[in-house]
Amino acid sequence: MLMTVGELLDRNRDRLNEEAELRGVHPTAIRRSVETLVPPTARSAKGRQKAISPSVLADLPGAGTVLGSVVGRWPNTVAVAPLGKPGWDAVGAEHAPSVLKHKTPKAWMTGGQHREHQRSAWAIAGAAHAESMPELKTQVDAVVAWSVKQSPARDAEGLVALLREGIQQTGGWDLLNRLPGVAYAVVATATRDPRSGEDAKQDVEALLDTKDAA
Repeated sequence: MLMTVGELLDRNRDRLNEEAELRGVHPTAIRRSVETLVPPTARSAKGRQKAISPSVLADLPGAGTVLGSVVGRWPNTVAVAPLGKPGWDAVGAEHAPSVLKHKTPKAWMTGGQHREHQRSAWAIAGAAHAESMPELKTQVDAVVAWSVKQSPARDAEGLVALLREGIQQTGGWDLLNRLPGVAYAVVATATRDPRSGEDAKQDVEALLDTKDAA
């Protein structure tokens, strides 16, 4: 199983590097996450307690082996709870990418199964990210503090490059898709002029719109 994980990382390393380049940042360490286990609970039917399904009990040793193997191999693995708002299902299947909302391609496996396991893997990764990142305001404050020290450029191209470097330096990855707002915060703080911040925000928005259109 661990060999398979390594193989998946090797196969997708170039794609991950390309995605980082598209966002104007340098690749960093890959975050690994794994779903934890909870004690199986019996369901009640009309006030009567039902026994735990034998199939559930039969799956526990395998699931526990996977969990222990992953954490043992990569001690910094983020452990994600399986149920409830703290868990991965809080991410919500409705937010999954469109490619995970249909049946599994036949080239992947026979039977045309729906993609529950693939969606849960996507959600576990998202939950691990959410658990690992500081609050958004904390990320903004860190990027603003770093950027202001660099005497931020006023032109949109230079400002975007600076913001991406600030995100890289501080680890505020949630801000990559919020560059106009961060531009406002940085310029308004550096100049002590909200109007200048608003101009910077609009300039960055226009620049990013032009690049997206291209």
